[in-house]
Amino acid sequence: MMRELLAMRRMCDLRTVLFLLMAVAVLSTSVSGQIKDEVWNQIPNALKAHINTTSYSGSRELSIMCFAITDQTGAITGTPTAKAMFEEALGGHCMIVYVAPGGNEYFWPTSFAFTQGYSQYEIGFGDYMAFSDSFSGGQLRSGTVTSGLIRIPDGIDPSRVFTIWYDDESASLGPVDFGDTGLGPSAQLILELELSHLSQTVTRGDAVVIHVTTTAGADCSLTLYTSGGIVESTALAPRMASSEGDTTWIWSTDSQTSLGLVMLHVAASLDGQSAEVLGSFVVQAE
Repeated sequence: MMRELLAMRRMCDLRTVLFLLMAVAVLSTSVSGQIKDEVWNQIPNALKAHINTTSYSGSRELSIMCFAITDQTGAITGTPTAKAMFEEALGGHCMIVYVAPGGNEYFWPTSFAFTQGYSQYEIGFGDYMAFSDSFSGGQLRSGTVTSGLIRIPDGIDPSRVFTIWYDDESASLGPVDFGDTGLGPSAQLILELELSHLSQTVTRGDAVVIHVTTTAGADCSLTLYTSGGIVESTALAPRMASSEGDTTWIWSTDSQTSLGLVMLHVAASLDGQSAEVLGSFVVQAE
């Protein structure tokens, strides 16, 4: 009997927290979303994400606003007990998600995905909790807001930057201090950058591999300079360093590639820090 009473009290506490979090969701034009400005603006950027999905015609489909449930966001939203209760309910770190449709649009929570480095993690049916019935999936009517909870996959390291996706749109979060990582948002990572692999020569028509080692989650860019000018190639697009701090570009030369010295410039940025490294190689005739 006592166990049943405790379970009932626990459920009442959970419903109270759910009610308070649902009360945060109101239409707000200034943030183009659905969370009160005074709440959304207090949440640190590292703890929140805003994704807008659009149709092929460019019209808005879904506005998705979410934030990690931590002690800090619990204090901001007036739900200090939320973190422990939701982590127990879903078995891991959680994010609250609010979704507002631009018209009559469809939403499915299992369409969320998380990426970090080269790894991707999908959301299953056991990884979310619906606060509103419509959050479970289906058509959302224009002018409404639905909300729910999604579990951050175990493979994600919250002490580093990670990305949440819906359809082809994404937004990054982190680092997030859940109180068990030993690294909070205020902790300062030291940005490192090293050109760890680069051939001294490459025969025209072959590929050159440019590999750098940096701090995990750093945003990296590469620029190549030949006697003919800056190289334009999609293979040299910016990318994020893997969980091991590795970033690699593979550039294939062709018959139009200028012979001689090629200079390169690699830049990395993370949490307001920046680093750069220079290098060179020679393109020789076949």
